[in-house]
This record gives sequence, structure tokens and C-alpha cells, in this order.
Amino acid sequence: MQFLSEEWAEEVTRRAYDEFSAQGKEPKVNGTAVISYCNVPLRQSDCFWMSYRLDRGMLVEVQYGYDRETMPRNGVITVREDYETAIRILREEISFLEAVRTGLIQIQGPMPAVIRYRDMCDRMLRVKKLNGQTEWKRA
Repeated sequence: MQFLSEEWAEEVTRRAYDEFSAQGKEPKVNGTAVISYCNVPLRQSDCFWMSYRLDRGMLVEVQYGYDRETMPRNGVITVREDYETAIRILREEISFLEAVRTGLIQIQGPMPAVIRYRDMCDRMLRVKKLNGQTEWKRA
């Protein structure tokens, strides 16, 4: 299964709902987090985004797309990263925090919200790995 493909997105969505099906550990997490990937080597687009809406730590909606124009702009936090950076994180060659510190990942949003969403982002990273079933390489 190729990373950021339609098949991958559907599986991540299913697993995300399983992971966040009951009130989460972060009951104060409300709103939408939008993650976008740039320089994606897929036929559909060079951009891929996923949007996660939470209510009291529970996942209530997931959306994704390949079109920059349809990407939600109402995220409490917005994370932007390059395809190659995402692969390096999934392969555990670099940590998410190190990528943020070095500017490989940009996070926008008020600092209290970024801190509140930290556990959610860690849990989503585990979900995105799909137990190693993903091919993390260029198409």
C-alpha cells in the first residue's frame, strides 16, 4: 500500500476512528487539525491533506483530498510537511519534534492549542504507520 494513496487514506481513516472512538485522553481537544503534505509523487496531485475534527478528544470527522483549493482553512492547528520528511518520520529516521525544531515541519496555531494537540498527533502518527504495511518510497 503506497503512502498517501487513496487506499492508504481509507485505511488510516478507519484506524483513526478506532483509535479515537471513545472520549480520549485529551478531553479538552476540540476542533480541527489539518495536516498537509507537499511534493507528493502521486498522479492525482503534488499535494495531499487530511483533516481531523475532534470533539472532547473523540474523532467525529475525517476528510482528505489532493486539491489545495479544497483543503480546509479552519484548522485550530495546521501542520505542513514535505513528503520526504513524512517518510523519514514514519521510518523513524527523524523524530517529529526534531523535524519541527529544524523547520522541516511548520505548525500554525496558538501555542496552547499546539500543546493540547500534541498527544493526538503522537497517536495519529502511530495510526499512520499501519503496522509497517505502507510502502514509504517514491512512486
